Amino acid sequence: MQNPLPPIFFFRHSFWHIFRSPDAAKTLSMEKTRIVIYATRHTLGGMISDIIADPDSVVAICATTEQTVATCIDLAPDIVIMLSVAPFIDGSEFIRRIRRQGDRRPAVYVLSWHQAEHIVLSLLEAGVDQYLTFPVSMGRLYGKVRSDRDNRSRT
Repeated sequence: MQNPLPPIFFFRHSFWHIFRSPDAAKTLSMEKTRIVIYATRHTLGGMISDIIADPDSVVAICATTEQTVATCIDLAPDIVIMLSVAPFIDGSEFIRRIRRQGDRRPAVYVLSWHQAEHIVLSLLEAGVDQYLTFPVSMGRLYGKVRSDRDNRSRT
């Protein structure tokens, strides 16, 4: 069995600027936004990364839940984007594992196909901050990430 790809990838962002607002440059802080993306499909994780990241971001893409937890512990991210609900269903208290004790409490976004109402409510009760269904407006996702980043830089 091949080893999975290392969890951290740095991308040249070719089209992220399409969704950027004209005054976004004014709101950038000096500290880089740290984002962890859990995606079992590297192509989808890379696409989301290219859309939401900018030069002031560090993005890690993880293919397994173990990589995601380890990366969250090492990187102390501001935002964790999950492209699957599977890690939440096994009862492993995934949210608690990715939110380290201390100052930072990363926002957790779940992007998934529409789920039953009780699953969505369970995710929100477990600590998920945002639940978005596919097809996702990439402009809306970019806006949520930027808004979260701006709110965190003010506090």
